[in-house]
Amino acid sequence: MKFNSFLQLLILGIFFWAGCSPKKENPAIAFYHWKAEMDISQAEMDYMDSLSVRRLYVRFFDVLFDKERQTAVPVSQLDWKFFDMGRKMEIVPVVFITNSCMGKLAYPQGVDSLAKNMSEKLRSMIAKLDTVRFNVKELQLDCDWTLETQSNYFKLIEDLKKYMPEISKFSATIRLHQVKYFTTTGVPPVDEGVLMFYNMGDIGKDKEKNSILNLQKAKTYLENFDVYPLKLDIALPLFSWAVQFRENKVLQLINDLSADDLDRDLNFKKLEENRYLVLNSCFIKGIYVYKNDQLRTEGIKEADLMKSVKLLKKAFGSKSFNLIFYHLDDHIVKQFKPNLIKSLSGNLQAKPQI
Repeated sequence: MKFNSFLQLLILGIFFWAGCSPKKENPAIAFYHWKAEMDISQAEMDYMDSLSVRRLYVRFFDVLFDKERQTAVPVSQLDWKFFDMGRKMEIVPVVFITNSCMGKLAYPQGVDSLAKNMSEKLRSMIAKLDTVRFNVKELQLDCDWTLETQSNYFKLIEDLKKYMPEISKFSATIRLHQVKYFTTTGVPPVDEGVLMFYNMGDIGKDKEKNSILNLQKAKTYLENFDVYPLKLDIALPLFSWAVQFRENKVLQLINDLSADDLDRDLNFKKLEENRYLVLNSCFIKGIYVYKNDQLRTEGIKEADLMKSVKLLKKAFGSKSFNLIFYHLDDHIVKQFKPNLIKSLSGNLQAKPQI
């Protein structure tokens, strides 16, 4: 009888503990949209729908420094086309600002002037969105600031808050070195950050295999996530490019060019893994390459993403986060199946605190 009572209490205790344990939920999945036109295909919409995507980070425009006018100006403004997911989507406007631009602005007048101009342009673009289909609550800034530009960049954020009180959340992109050395680089005055877990290799280094996702280098920076003061989400890469070399110097990047593309083209000869020689001058992906140029193809494989997940899970520990993939495109829809994206989200599930 005593044994039965003890067993009943034990079973009740197990159910009580299970009921009180925090429910583990997979990180929410979102995407960056980084094209000149907001013209989402049906395949892309179906892809997002299969992943229950509710948020899209959209590049609205870039900010560069105009030498002739000696001022910062918005360029490459997004051309918004119609699309309807059949449900309301949260749109997060993203503005890319070059670090060199931030370094050339006069403090504080030049920074304040830029913030005012940015806020007016953003407000004008946001006002054109259909409020039935889209809502905007957050603004994200993308700038790889340095010690020399920190004061200007951080003031720009504060000024934007002043000029855009209707925005309830401000976020900023964060690089690996800005987490590891945050006591030196500083922490931007935003509500949240997005860790850009890509482009960490040395693109100009001849022996570099993959500058998009160099996990050996990434390992050396995975520190201080337990004490970093901002909540961080994670951005993972889903893109490819080729680095064009001429006389051992980097010329440019050719987007969406893979080793498979070059293997099928008789104008190119494979020298080694991911390295090709141009045999005949020609166009490739709209870019003209010359005979004897070399191309190094770089891309993302499923195994790379899985290894990234393991590293990040260990670094983040029990901290919660969402996943943002760069970037939404018909190419990634074909290459990276929804089940892979879901498995990455499941494997990144944060450990609950008990």
